[in-house]
Amino acid sequence: MKTKLLIISLLSIFLLSGCNRLDSVNEVPEGQYAQGFVLSRTDDGTMIRIFSPWEAGKVMAELTVQDDQPYCRLATNSATQAGFIHALGADSLVAGYCSPHLVYSKRAGAMDLGSDLSLDAERILRANADIVLLSTYQQDDKNAEVLRKIGTPVIPINEWTEVHPLARAEWIRVIGALVGKQAEADSIFREVKAHYEALAAQPKQAERLSVVSGGTWQGTWYVPSGRTYMAQLFRDAGLAYRYEADTTKGSLPLSFEQALLDFKDADIWVGAPAKSLDELQQIDSKHSWFKAFKNGRVYNLYKRTTPEGGNDFWETGVVRPDLVLQDFISIAKGQTDSLYFASALN
Repeated sequence: MKTKLLIISLLSIFLLSGCNRLDSVNEVPEGQYAQGFVLSRTDDGTMIRIFSPWEAGKVMAELTVQDDQPYCRLATNSATQAGFIHALGADSLVAGYCSPHLVYSKRAGAMDLGSDLSLDAERILRANADIVLLSTYQQDDKNAEVLRKIGTPVIPINEWTEVHPLARAEWIRVIGALVGKQAEADSIFREVKAHYEALAAQPKQAERLSVVSGGTWQGTWYVPSGRTYMAQLFRDAGLAYRYEADTTKGSLPLSFEQALLDFKDADIWVGAPAKSLDELQQIDSKHSWFKAFKNGRVYNLYKRTTPEGGNDFWETGVVRPDLVLQDFISIAKGQTDSLYFASALN
């Protein structure tokens, strides 16, 4: 973890020498929202410490990026990581993506590294990446172990476990530290944070409209608990949400009958899994029983998508939660002409 790729060609050494160097900064600012990492300055670099989302206080990974040796060839297994990289203007550093059809902002010519859930070690080696950005889904991640065995440095990027939208966005600072764009990353986050907090502080409508989220998948309707970034967005947009006080971490699985009982009279439906009301009704005719459906106030999050399945909501939407919040506030007010990520179902 603390060394560069052991199997390195003369070409990769040349590429490393041509990379951007770390921006000159006097001090790495302390994170105010993200719980999953800490950055700190050393004499000649930045130390990154990643904490486990599953075991409080446990350090999952620790590495120091030298000021004159940022990472210059990245492999990534998550579209959200691609969003951070794109926001930093660092797409040229991506050697390969896992499940590239799901990446909205992918770089042409980058390698296909196979499934995001089961990494192909041979493809990773052929991509000649000097570090792999890895979303991990359990304490002892099998993908990370495979990569370490072949000598490939790995760093967990677990923004998806954060419960506040700004905490997720703040992981851009980790990517910035890795690729020598720490000052840019800090600047982007400060601007996003300021805009988000200003939007959240705006006076809301006296009567809070109620909201339902998501839809059925394989017979189960998954809704966010009160300790999720989506519930936080609803709160900050001034929307009333049935489970906003629930302290469960993650999604809540509901039967269709329970979802109907809880949300039949919700004023607004956000994140519906369809592109039209007809499609939503074809998925399940009982969707038409919801008040939001009857009143035509149903919205998906598919406005910025590719034909292959890439969705910018999972990329720019993670980096720029202020734009997501702006959409939700506009939806609550019925001012939907200039939505960024959301589209009204017709």
